[in-house]
Amino acid sequence: MLMVCSLNLFQTVHEGCIYQLKLFYDKDYPEKPPNVRFHTRIKMTCVNHETGVVDLKKFGMLANWQRDFTMENILMQLK
Repeated sequence: MLMVCSLNLFQTVHEGCIYQLKLFYDKDYPEKPPNVRFHTRIKMTCVNHETGVVDLKKFGMLANWQRDFTMENILMQLK
């Protein structure tokens, strides 16, 4: 499954910019976290600057995934 979102990061250094990202869920969701990829260039330590992929190891919520986390939780933590 694929979810496409636009994200405006209010009250951050990215405020006023809109970022597009995709969340990819496979058959193991919600037991395993989705893959997250920015399609808009963004400078964040957890994002690969060449591919836009959020590194699971560098993004705490995905690294410590719990099945009750939601898409909204992920988007809020990306701030």
